[in-house]
Amino acid sequence: MMKMKHYILLLITFLMVILPACQQVEPTMTAVIDTTETITPEPTATEVVPTVTATIAPTATEVPRKITVEEIGRLGKGQIRDLAWSPDGSKIAVSTRIGLYMLDSVSLEVIYFIETDYAVLDFVFSGDGVLMAFRDIQYNIYISDVETGNEKQILHDDNVKISTLLFTPDNKILVSGGQGELSFWDLETGKVTETWKGHDSWVRDLLISDDSSILVSTSYNIQTGGMSLVWDLSTSEIIATQEKLYGVGSPVLSSDGAVLFYTIQSGVYSWNFITDVVVSISEGTSCELFCGFNVFSPDLSYIVHSGYFGDIVVKDGKTNQEIY
Repeated sequence: MMKMKHYILLLITFLMVILPACQQVEPTMTAVIDTTETITPEPTATEVVPTVTATIAPTATEVPRKITVEEIGRLGKGQIRDLAWSPDGSKIAVSTRIGLYMLDSVSLEVIYFIETDYAVLDFVFSGDGVLMAFRDIQYNIYISDVETGNEKQILHDDNVKISTLLFTPDNKILVSGGQGELSFWDLETGKVTETWKGHDSWVRDLLISDDSSILVSTSYNIQTGGMSLVWDLSTSEIIATQEKLYGVGSPVLSSDGAVLFYTIQSGVYSWNFITDVVVSISEGTSCELFCGFNVFSPDLSYIVHSGYFGDIVVKDGKTNQEIY
């Protein structure tokens, strides 16, 4: 009997203590396992990708803002590129990087100014002083009226490069010098009718005698120096060549048609192309003459010199002394 009670007590103890303890452990283990299995990295990884794409797309399709620049002022009158004296000596044309100035030759007052989109690199008056021609860096030639500055005609040829211009005495042909060649433009048709070759570099200056018998062209080569060619206009043949004067430019023909006057690196020189004699007329400082542009007055009594900083100096053609 006592043993039976003892077994009953052990069974009750087991049911009350041991069995509940076992039942509490199982839920705890299951809860831990279930929680771990339900946490997966996949959703987090897939959510990041669309976020990055969404921020880049609008930036790639942005339209740039347009900026408008308006000129509100200007200092200076542009770097001088060329000078030309009118046939009657009353005007001086000054070509610059911003346009063309027409000056009174006595007072040096500006008569009018032609503003251009490109630098004006060359200029020439017609023999009667009625027309003028100049070109820009795109090799467009503009023919304009001298008194008013109004444009009359534009010449262009894709095959022609231009470094200097000259009207023939009858004002029917415009001659342009280029890269080793001369081109002849018919002003009625606006087309190039002839091309002459003879120089080894860019042609710098052109001159035609009053009787239209000869044409003089000069060029400058940094390695070989200067070259002057005298052409027979009727035959297009070269009749004289001068290669001794370094930096030769601004030729003027004497009244007898036999002597050419030049301004070059070291002063003013003359060349008799019939006897091939070169004579020094006056000396000048090297950079003063070579670093700017120079033109003679029609009667050779004055030389006008320009520097790269906008200064203009008038000198005596015989003594090379500064007048003003």
